[in-house]
Amino acid sequence: MKGWQQKSIGEVCEVVNGGTPKTNVAPYWGGDRLWITPAEMGKRNSPYVSDTERKLTDLGLNDSSARMLPPHSVILSSRAPIGHLVINTEPMATNQGCKGLVPTKSIDHKFLFYYLGSIVELLNELGTGTTFKEISGSRLKEVPLPVPPIQEQRRIASILDEIFERIAVAVANAEKNLANSHELFESYLNSIFTHKGKGEWVETSVEALVKKGILGKPFDGNHGEIHPKKADFVSKGVPFIMASDLIQGSVDQENCNFLSPRQASSLRTGFAKHEDVLLSHKGTI
Repeated sequence: MKGWQQKSIGEVCEVVNGGTPKTNVAPYWGGDRLWITPAEMGKRNSPYVSDTERKLTDLGLNDSSARMLPPHSVILSSRAPIGHLVINTEPMATNQGCKGLVPTKSIDHKFLFYYLGSIVELLNELGTGTTFKEISGSRLKEVPLPVPPIQEQRRIASILDEIFERIAVAVANAEKNLANSHELFESYLNSIFTHKGKGEWVETSVEALVKKGILGKPFDGNHGEIHPKKADFVSKGVPFIMASDLIQGSVDQENCNFLSPRQASSLRTGFAKHEDVLLSHKGTI
């Protein structure tokens, strides 16, 4: 496009490595120097960060490789995982799992933030390592970056801001509607079972009903020593249902664990049948 240039990140940004002072040296911690990690970045819903969970003292900052980034730098998690992004609104340092990108006057920080967010897959492909992938500062500097005129960058960032704001509102409304529908359903359900018809309802227990064979004899799931080990699970076979597989009144039989028919038949409880009722009674009830 007219006026656009192809640059590398290293040509238009200073790439700053992070660092961590020794965690067992108390005088390094609890100061007023903001310091962020990839784990904390992953918890944030907003692009902007003005405070951090942990802070360094001047001594901790000086005795480590961490450096303070100026406001409106773009911070990228460069390992575990690669791709979390935030923009600091206050001077801030990072740990060694982050790279700070300090833009020059030719790059709008919000445009840079959105562009990096669009190439997370590429950044992961450029990462190396056996235990976990990491993108080095030298490789990050080589990543290509389209650079339109600064006013065009700001116009693009403004459009994206508006789009993501609309998406956030839509998500919030959807979550609110879902919560309202759950509340309405629970209210209706409660009204049915509390306003019983005269002479038509009999008070009994679940145990009495299942022992009559209406649902079949109830059984406890496999747990403790007889719970299948991770090595027992196979890619397909008999679904082994756990509490996490009970979702919205149904059973997830696609993403659950599976056992071989032989392993499944060796379990003490047998098999749940079609239209049995499964109740999680531990962890989430």
